[in-house]
Formats: sequence, C-alpha cells, structure tokens
Amino acid sequence: MLQTVAALENLLVFMYRAVLSSVTAKKFSSDLRQFFGIAVDHHVVHTRDMNGLLTAAKKKPQAKVHPTYEAFVRKSLAKHDPNETVALALLLEDVIAQTYTKFAPRTSDESVRLVMARTAAVEVQHRVILSAAQSLSAAHLPGGIRPKDLGRLPESFVNAVLPTSTYPTDKAADPESGSVR
Repeated sequence: MLQTVAALENLLVFMYRAVLSSVTAKKFSSDLRQFFGIAVDHHVVHTRDMNGLLTAAKKKPQAKVHPTYEAFVRKSLAKHDPNETVALALLLEDVIAQTYTKFAPRTSDESVRLVMARTAAVEVQHRVILSAAQSLSAAHLPGGIRPKDLGRLPESFVNAVLPTSTYPTDKAADPESGSVR
C-alpha cells in the first residue's frame, strides 16, 4: 500500500512539473501556477514521507510513477488544454485522497495511519482548490473570470487554503475529552 501511494505521489509530482514547464502553464493565471508549484512541493514531501515509512519497514522505496495512470496522464498533457489539465489534476488528487482515506484505517501501524490521515487532508485541500478553479472557469461569471485570468481572485486565495504540506493536529481534542463519565 505504501509503495502504491508513493507511486501516486510521484505521478502527481511528474504531472504538476510537466504542466509548469509546458506551454499550458502560460495559459494559467499566476495564482494557478503558484498553486501548481505549491502542490509539487507538497507531493515531494508526501513522497519522502511514504518512502521514509517504507525504509523504516525495511521495504524498497518507490521511485517510479504509478504505472496504471502514467500513459493516460502523458496523453492528457500532450493536448495542452488548460481546462483538461485542471480536470486531470482534479482527478489525480481525488484518486490519491480516496486511496489514503480508504487504506489508512486498514493499517495496523499507528504511525503509518497518522501520516496517511494527515496527508489525505492535504490532498483534499488540493482537490478543493482545483474544483473551485474548474467551477469558476465553467461558470463564465460576469466580468469574465477564465482559467487564464484567475489572478483576479484575491492574492491570498492559494495561501489561505494551502498553508502546509500535512494537516496539523495541534488543535485536535484529547481522545478521552468527550467520554461519558
């Protein structure tokens, strides 16, 4: 399971970097490009975390992208369509968020569960931003907000919803605090 999520993380790093170095990136607002850059950084950290867990378990770290999705991603990126690129990123973020969510509770290792749960929350944040960008683009709002000019949104938009690469737990309630006494 850890090798699978690491392969998905590697795929997302590949996809976001490929977009940022392509002509498609020029069609995005600076905010959306900034989000893609932040997402790369997050996925690099997630890959490192998963490979660290694999190494600790004396298993081989994952250096490759997920083979099931690789050809599909390459084909989609070759089209250089900004709307399709956002849809692709949204799909991949959904796949990885659901993978973490489904399999984190099934592991018996508490440290693995914690890392996966915290990472899943960030993948969902990525998904929310991409969903918002896609919805704004499709809505053709008065004033013409389109993928190429999402920069008209407040500058703090990306930073407000993507503060860290893992979801914090410092404000979590004590597990016994709600117990019936």
